[in-house]
Amino acid sequence: AGPSGTVYGSTYGGAQGTNIGYLYVSRNRGSDWTLLSQERMVRYTQLILDPFVVETLYRVDSGLVGVIGGNGFPVYQGRVKKSTDGGTNWTWIDSGLALTPERTVTAIAADPTTPNRLFAATAAANSGAPALPALFVTGDGGTTWTALPASLSGAVDTLAVDPSRGSTVYAGISSGATGVFRSDDGGQSFQSLGAFATSRIVLNPAHPGQLYAATLGQGVQASADRGSMWQAMNAGLTDLNVAGLAIDATRRYLYAATPSGVFSVRVTDPETLVLDAAHPFSVTLTATDQRTGRTGAGVATPVNDLWGYFSIPAITNNPENPEVFVKMLDGTAINGRYWFFYGGLTDLEYTLTVKEDATGLTRTYTKPAGSECGGSDTAAFGP
Repeated sequence: AGPSGTVYGSTYGGAQGTNIGYLYVSRNRGSDWTLLSQERMVRYTQLILDPFVVETLYRVDSGLVGVIGGNGFPVYQGRVKKSTDGGTNWTWIDSGLALTPERTVTAIAADPTTPNRLFAATAAANSGAPALPALFVTGDGGTTWTALPASLSGAVDTLAVDPSRGSTVYAGISSGATGVFRSDDGGQSFQSLGAFATSRIVLNPAHPGQLYAATLGQGVQASADRGSMWQAMNAGLTDLNVAGLAIDATRRYLYAATPSGVFSVRVTDPETLVLDAAHPFSVTLTATDQRTGRTGAGVATPVNDLWGYFSIPAITNNPENPEVFVKMLDGTAINGRYWFFYGGLTDLEYTLTVKEDATGLTRTYTKPAGSECGGSDTAAFGP
């Protein structure tokens, strides 16, 4: 998914030898679709959005490059392309990945903490391919790539970068030495976290340290401590072979794609708004209607990493109405503090509770009944 209701999707099919890959975009949450590109014998296997530039996309194409043996076993090679105009035009950015017809790109991931920084994994397209570095990093959006020394004994199916610390990189493998692996030094070395066939890894930007693994045969595995401990999260799944996993833009729902269909589950507290993934703050709201005495908790809607809003359906009976807006800014470069701002579209009395997750430091801010103003605090929270 992308900004403002933008969704990307791909299909692949046709008669044998003439299969075509199609890449589509919808600007209205899937109501209508526009064809962006189509290519014969090319599958669009992975598409990621740039965390910093809305119109910049990266994708992995898997295209036919040859055949092996007398039976004509096809060999597909994954390559990386980049678009800076929302997917209309694409250019190759994998010249530094040392690719040959025997080597293929299997996964890419963008670093949400550093602009233009991406990781890529390569593997053998067939068992006779020469040994080459399997992991690469770029700091300029793919113009140049540097091989990383880390060695993983299997083809990497998925990569993910921690949204609160760019030096933490996760890799998932679904065949051979299966499992989830974590690097705390930017891909220099990895440690094993869980031995299940992993096809996709997703991190929750609302809760650093919380991650999910899509597995082939064991459903969705969840961890709240950066992969040290795992538990199955399979209630309602009718197929435990999970090929795809994604968290929606509101950070509330996790979606799992299986051969039996797509499933969803709520993964965040609807009453808590988490701001600033690099230095998280948890914000909650309670309100009172001075006319009726009714009270209720705010329901959080994140807009981006810096701000969001609360509705108060227990009082207003309308979960769609924004009532109180909040924003957290990193002002440490100016006065060594984090800045909190709030304002309302209501005359209700409300109290906001802000907790600095790293320290547990908590502050409350109350707007009196009958007023329409908000407030700010640029001194309470230190780095």
